[in-house]
Amino acid sequence: MLNTIDTVIAFAVIMTVLSLLITIVVQMVSAALSLRGKNLANALALTFQTIDPQLQEQAHSLAAQILRDPIFSDSAWRPKNRQLRGNAATQAQAMVERAVKNLQVAEAQLKAAGNTDIAATARATARRQQAGKALENAQQQLQAAQQAGNMVEDLKVTPNRAKPWGIFSKLRDATALGSAIRPGEIYRIVHEFADLTKTEAAVRDVCPDVVDAAKSLLACLVKPDQPAEESRTKLRVIAHVAKVFPPDQQKAVVDSLANLGATVERATTQAYDRFQRWFGSAQDRAEQWFQTHVRVVTILCSICAAFVLQLDTADIYRQLRASPALTQGLAKAASSVIEEGSKILDPNNAPAHKAYLQLAEKHPEQALSVSLPARTPDEYRQALNAQLTANNVSPEEAKVLLEDYDRLYKSAVEKFEESSREQVERLRKTASEAGFDFLPVNFLGRWDQSTESNLHGWLRLRRQMDHTFSHLFGILATAALLSLGAPFWFNLLKNLTSLRPAL
Repeated sequence: MLNTIDTVIAFAVIMTVLSLLITIVVQMVSAALSLRGKNLANALALTFQTIDPQLQEQAHSLAAQILRDPIFSDSAWRPKNRQLRGNAATQAQAMVERAVKNLQVAEAQLKAAGNTDIAATARATARRQQAGKALENAQQQLQAAQQAGNMVEDLKVTPNRAKPWGIFSKLRDATALGSAIRPGEIYRIVHEFADLTKTEAAVRDVCPDVVDAAKSLLACLVKPDQPAEESRTKLRVIAHVAKVFPPDQQKAVVDSLANLGATVERATTQAYDRFQRWFGSAQDRAEQWFQTHVRVVTILCSICAAFVLQLDTADIYRQLRASPALTQGLAKAASSVIEEGSKILDPNNAPAHKAYLQLAEKHPEQALSVSLPARTPDEYRQALNAQLTANNVSPEEAKVLLEDYDRLYKSAVEKFEESSREQVERLRKTASEAGFDFLPVNFLGRWDQSTESNLHGWLRLRRQMDHTFSHLFGILATAALLSLGAPFWFNLLKNLTSLRPAL
């Protein structure tokens, strides 16, 4: 009985080590392919299209423009400043257009103030005078730039991606996409895009279709949606029915209605409230798609590992049964593998959590009041933002703290990658000391016979392929077992090691 348990433990050790190595590779691949950023971009684009069905390619362009903004981009190669394009005359022309637009707004506010509210009229008059002076200064800068020989340029902006992102599509562009963003940030930057003039957009490297898409999106958000319309109709019916009762009983009748507060809330939702609700759905879709893509990458890595390392499940089991020393060595290594596995699979070792712990150590007064069930960077940012709002932290100070978290997160990612490489080496060393060779002595030569060592070229490759096909079902079985994932094998190994002393 003990021999059988030791054999199963040894087999579980091999599978656990391989699964942990695959987990590390999958984490690196998902980061290299920017899977989280791509899925977030696709989810945002789909959300924009749902809010405004008229947006098609423009929705993907708007999502890409938002996520590759320097303040949201995760890429180390993306410039962390908003450099203006064009010469001095072009930038001055953008300032003139902005000043004209501000002057028009100020004149409209002055006209709306009228003569009834003296204080409001005074404030509107001051804003109009300020806008007029800004226009004069901008015109002077434009004239000076033109006198210096600069002419206003017709800048061309490179179009953004106008279709959904795939797993392997445009890796260089995908690395510029941010992997986390808050709804308030999206709403603010969409308003900024919608307010840009033609020259301002070109100077800021914003596509014209992005400006049009932002305007169309905001126009749709202003319109009440179906839940709001139905809730308003319901409130009108409630008000009509309540009039049937005497005035002293109307309040009691209304208070007795179930879900009245939710109905009032839906009926009074504004544009930002509706966008927040849609963004919550987008986050859920992005996370689901990301997990699906990670699962696909895990299966592909499992298949590649099984074929490249030539691991036949039946062959491994026969080897363990025939070599008690190998079985005992792997069984003794189980504790070391469990220790390394707990570090790799522990959510508290994730870069997002490490960055939060460092931020909480620097600013203990802003620590989260409750621990998070999830460990994604975006969820930590969301929770921190909510905590800062609850603590009455000013928007400027909150922005600084969240930017500090972003810097700590990027530093934690670099340390995590370095730690992953060290863990790979320790796992390989543990298995090697136990006596099991994960890597064949010769590439694709695990089952080479002694008489085949002198074969070269096509003859050697043909023999290696013959060996592989003869072990095909065992290799596919290994790939299927590895695709179960590291958590499955890790938990199985822990259960088996805890069961052995009882036998």
